[in-house]
Amino acid sequence: MYTAPDVVAKTLELNSNLVRMALEGLSDEEFLQQPKADCNPIAWLLWHMTRVEDSILSRFSGEPQVWIEGGWHERIQAPGGAEDAGMGNKMEQVCAFRAGKEDLLAYAEAVRQNTQDILPAISTEMLTAKVENPPSPAVQRQGDFLSILLTDYSHHAGQICYLRGYIKGAGWLPF
Repeated sequence: MYTAPDVVAKTLELNSNLVRMALEGLSDEEFLQQPKADCNPIAWLLWHMTRVEDSILSRFSGEPQVWIEGGWHERIQAPGGAEDAGMGNKMEQVCAFRAGKEDLLAYAEAVRQNTQDILPAISTEMLTAKVENPPSPAVQRQGDFLSILLTDYSHHAGQICYLRGYIKGAGWLPF
């Protein structure tokens, strides 16, 4: 049976494949390049979208985020500290983010493995459970966070692909 978590997994996989293709051949300098001083670089976008995935799936599993449990917060050093996921980062924080491509790809892979482990266990009851979302006073269905994840991930994957073309020019996609 093809379930809602299967759709989530497939959507993340398709977007991740595009991101990996976009990152191929980028130097560390290009990975950290901002097209303008007030724009996010690919490195920050990859980190942020991975942090969102990590934090949302942690809600479902009840386990600590890979970011913390795997020591990635110490290795990558986000500008906002260990709990930072990029939400509301000031441009100074974005500019200060200097993580390397290999570290971020390794973190993204660890998060994706965790996601693949968690998704099959998500039940209809889990999707429809009402949860709080501080600091918002609104109560939401837990499944709404999977929609947020897919929207956020797709947006940022598209931004990364656009920036790849902006930095290196056309012709990087094999199709």
